[in-house]
Amino acid sequence: EIMLWVTQNFTHVSEVKEALKNVNLVNEAINTSFAVAPLHWIISDSDEAIIVEVSKQYGMKVFDDKVGVLTNSPDFNWHLTNLGNYTGLNPHDATAQSWNGQKVAPWGVGTGSLGLPGDSIPADRFVKAAYLNVNYPTAKGEKANVAKFFNILKSVAMIKGSVVNDQGKDEYTVYTACYSSGSKTYYCNFEDDFELKTYKLDDHTMNSTSLVTY
Repeated sequence: EIMLWVTQNFTHVSEVKEALKNVNLVNEAINTSFAVAPLHWIISDSDEAIIVEVSKQYGMKVFDDKVGVLTNSPDFNWHLTNLGNYTGLNPHDATAQSWNGQKVAPWGVGTGSLGLPGDSIPADRFVKAAYLNVNYPTAKGEKANVAKFFNILKSVAMIKGSVVNDQGKDEYTVYTACYSSGSKTYYCNFEDDFELKTYKLDDHTMNSTSLVTY
């Protein structure tokens, strides 16, 4: 419900940040089928992004999201603190050194990112996505930025068969999607279909009473 309120009433993140100062979220389920759960959202425009995080323990908190990434628990501030464990990462290769007269040189490229996580836990996927996002070359134009988005997220996608939950079912990335507020276009692809699908909101009337499906 908070996302519907945000998209219907505000144009810029700065407006949302100010309005949230006067908002209280209630501990009530939408209906009996869904329990109240801790939630968090990323809200962004062309200039900035914020994280809105809600928990029973701390209530509602708003964070500036300078790394442009959101993931699951633990809380967002924990993830930011955890990034401090990876300050040695950089996109440049390590240089050869002399260890007591013995020349030690790196093999191949990518040595600057040695230690970058590659597993599927939320904390490590956050680190990898943040590192790639802040080091990705500046993209200009919608096409380049959409490519950037999908290139980064496919690097942290969960592959079917790599994680099995306690019910014996695969945990995997079913789809990846983003939305351009500039062209009002929704982009997505699926685990079994890499072709990029595009859906333009301007192709549909916003006052329709029927649900559009694809």
